[in-house]
Amino acid sequence: MNRRLLRAGLLACSLLPLGVADAGFDLQGGSVADPVSLPAASVEMRATVADFYAQRDGRLAWFDEAGPRPAIATLASALRDTAWLHGLEPDHYLTGEVVQKLERVSAAPDALTTAQMVRADLVFTDAWLLLVSHLHSGRFDPHTLFPRWTPEARRQTIIDALAAALDEGELTRRLQAMAPNHDDYRNLKRHLWHLRELARETAREAPNDERLAARIGRVRINMERLRRLPDARGEMHVMVNVPAFRLQLVEDGAVRLEKRVIVGRTGEPTPAFSANMLQIAVNPVWDLPHRIAVEEKLPVIRRDPGFLERERIAVLQGWGAEEREVDPEEVDWESLDRRHFPYRLRQAPGGTNPLGRLQFLFPNPRAIYIHDTPARHLFEYERRTFSAGCIRLEDADELARRLLTNEQWTEAMKQLEQESPETRFELSQRVPVHIVYLTVEAEDNGTPKYWADVYGRDGDLLEALLEPPARTYRTPTTTLSGTSFTGARGIHRCLVPRVARTSG
Repeated sequence: MNRRLLRAGLLACSLLPLGVADAGFDLQGGSVADPVSLPAASVEMRATVADFYAQRDGRLAWFDEAGPRPAIATLASALRDTAWLHGLEPDHYLTGEVVQKLERVSAAPDALTTAQMVRADLVFTDAWLLLVSHLHSGRFDPHTLFPRWTPEARRQTIIDALAAALDEGELTRRLQAMAPNHDDYRNLKRHLWHLRELARETAREAPNDERLAARIGRVRINMERLRRLPDARGEMHVMVNVPAFRLQLVEDGAVRLEKRVIVGRTGEPTPAFSANMLQIAVNPVWDLPHRIAVEEKLPVIRRDPGFLERERIAVLQGWGAEEREVDPEEVDWESLDRRHFPYRLRQAPGGTNPLGRLQFLFPNPRAIYIHDTPARHLFEYERRTFSAGCIRLEDADELARRLLTNEQWTEAMKQLEQESPETRFELSQRVPVHIVYLTVEAEDNGTPKYWADVYGRDGDLLEALLEPPARTYRTPTTTLSGTSFTGARGIHRCLVPRVARTSG
């Protein structure tokens, strides 16, 4: 038993006959000497499954007083077909245990014991919730700086979806409705269908078409990436696709502006995340990151004493009200290194300042921004991985003009012409920025676009996508507490063990 799983608090279900209190079981926190074997519950769905039944006051979901509910008859096809259409692995959801339970229910519904009904109910619930969760927000931790939902909000959404599906008897429709409702996702889903049809048609002539198989895999990967994006991207938003080296301004579902960008080097990749743009800086100063200051600039300063003055770079100490400028001639540059560098370097606007004339600010912990650049010749390269992580934008003036009000843009133009000190303009509304990593896209007419995997991420993601979710555990001897779990033939308890912390 993995000790980390024990510390997490595992979902357990113990069948308690009506007379259990008379047998001496303490309902307020007794112990189970003989642990029961649990269904193959997915690790990530334990808390959600527990919440689902708690909100039902412990009532079974797939069985009622009359026996199996009609929705059970369509569960297998709903899981299998929906997972397949969306590029997921059907047997990750329609597991052997799910199939076994469905066959047993179908063959002899009246012969099911209470224990069999409870176990089947949990297995069916777990499978459905797991698939709807993956459709809703992706299989994996999105690693975004600003997650789409808090865990509680995400959990409640998929719980509500299952409750509605059971009430309506529309399992497939509800599953499909939880997938992204955006053209880029639907276009990729159609392209996946086309590729699979092509593979089926050519199976006799080319049964092992590696090129076609690789394309299918890449489409599946990018559907997974799109499932991570927020549903509400913003009526006006900025979308940057790193492998395409492209920025788009989207308004009311239409692309209003498209420009080339330069992104991070392979050693300093531009991360994928979402944030809100709040300001545009005109004639921005550049506070050099510590790494660049000590690794790139310090050796130059040692060789060329006039470098700082020529590049208009100030040496600073302190922060805020304590900030002061230091005379470079008073600094012993030879004594400094990466571990000991108590200064900050700040480059004035203009000249070789790598931020150029404009900087688009959307606060994020990694200090990644979109900005202008004086090195415009780099846009002529096809593979534009030259930055330290930030996004350099071609024709930055055009984006600024579309985001600022007319009055703001007029004032910004004056500031630019006069090369005034840095000025920041507040946007009239927040503009979401989505930085994505999509190596395959499909247009509305079905035309696909395949981009180079510049950071080499596709292989690892496909391998992870093919691996089944973590499942299956047994309960140790634990102290339990729980709420009533009422089924067709008795009272059961859905219990969450209180497991003592263990080392390791």
